[in-house]
Amino acid sequence: MWLMLEVKNISKSFGDFKAIDKLSFEIKIGDVMDLGPNGAGKTTSMRVITQFLKPDSGSVHINKINI
Repeated sequence: MWLMLEVKNISKSFGDFKAIDKLSFEIKIGDVMDLGPNGAGKTTSMRVITQFLKPDSGSVHINKINI
């Protein structure tokens, strides 16, 4: 059984620096790779998805359950 991960409009700022701005996507959880340049928000988005950080706005759902 696949798990569905849905990220809806998450944003996260640190002071005046906006690390993530309205990020949204939906994937089947399996093998995932997060690529991008330094400062693109990769680590911050993973920390929000895994609940190490709370987003300033937006939501994260697994199998339609808001986590």
